[in-house]
Amino acid sequence: MEKKNKLNLQFQTVSENQKRTEESVDIDLLNRFKELTLEKSQCYTEYVSQDKKIIKIMQKNVDFKLEDFEILNELGKGTSGKVSKEIKLNNDEHFQKQLIWEIKTLFSCNSQYIVQYYCAFYYEGTLNIILEYMDQGTLDSILKKAGKVNETIIKYVTYQILKGIQYLHKELKIIHRDIKPGNVLVNSQGEIKISDLGICGQVNGTLDQKNTFVGTTIYMSPERLAGESYTIKTDIWSLGLLLIEISEAKHPIDINQTLIL
Repeated sequence: MEKKNKLNLQFQTVSENQKRTEESVDIDLLNRFKELTLEKSQCYTEYVSQDKKIIKIMQKNVDFKLEDFEILNELGKGTSGKVSKEIKLNNDEHFQKQLIWEIKTLFSCNSQYIVQYYCAFYYEGTLNIILEYMDQGTLDSILKKAGKVNETIIKYVTYQILKGIQYLHKELKIIHRDIKPGNVLVNSQGEIKISDLGICGQVNGTLDQKNTFVGTTIYMSPERLAGESYTIKTDIWSLGLLLIEISEAKHPIDINQTLIL
């Protein structure tokens, strides 16, 4: 059954010929992608040290190469790398730990409110992470086109993001630490999903990441800006700012004032 557009968003129309062509391409890509991907139950991760600098992600019976994927265009950049997630490995120990953390987080994530992880593979010095394609881009890009969002849509957006945050907090025991419109993705069915788990921090763990100053400054909670310890409530603060922003079509806090703080 075809999913309805839950947000009732208006998208650019295309001709019937273009639509048929795109559908044919989509089917071909989908079939190819099915050949290349595996269920999580068939996958495992393996960390291989070579001169203490290379983490290798493995899948059973599969040897991915970059040529298996056609990069149509660069959709944007996030905290941890390009949206295509082609992350260059280097000698930085902190970078390596964060990379392992992101892969482990993505691998264990199973929620309809979080952008789906398909697989990861290491090829010629680059770690490639294949994620679900959200064809309408970020909430931020939609806001720039649409302006203010009405209350009905805000209610729906709020519910979807809260469910995603709840999953991160309760199931994975992590704090996202960078909830903002640019890290919330939308597809043509109107589904809202949280993305960019690259700087998530553990709620409980051996590494105390609850004092780390990471994320986007204008969405940070007061205790984070002050360099103090923070809890899962920091994600709720960021969500509150996001909701005000999409309802008013502008960020509620002056960026210059934030930098002064």
